[in-house]
Amino acid sequence: MVLTGDGALGYAAGDPPAPANPYGASKLGGESAARVAYAAATGRPIGPYTPAERAPDGPQLAIVRTAWLYGPPGDDFPAKIVAAAERAHGEGSPLRVVGDEVGQPTATTDLAEAIVELPGSGQVPGHPHRTN
Repeated sequence: MVLTGDGALGYAAGDPPAPANPYGASKLGGESAARVAYAAATGRPIGPYTPAERAPDGPQLAIVRTAWLYGPPGDDFPAKIVAAAERAHGEGSPLRVVGDEVGQPTATTDLAEAIVELPGSGQVPGHPHRTN
């Protein structure tokens, strides 16, 4: 897959954020709030993360980026697609889905394991991406 900075075909981990819609803007707002809270709690800078900003000790911040989560309790994308397919079948209609989105469905259990392994990965501080 070709990666583009505008997210049209996905993002690389080092791409600068450029939200294309209110949902993306809200995700970036959450990242910004986490960085501000970290700076307030630690007195450390909230600028772009570079190796020079890695503190040898004390708390560090990683903002994990992921996509298209699914898992327990089940009110998620796969469950919604199955429900839509069942409705369409019951109505004798074709299942209609969008064709202009690219994503990586990610199991919440896999994401949890990746987050537990993150401190030893060498990617803290930073913005690691974790998807299936």
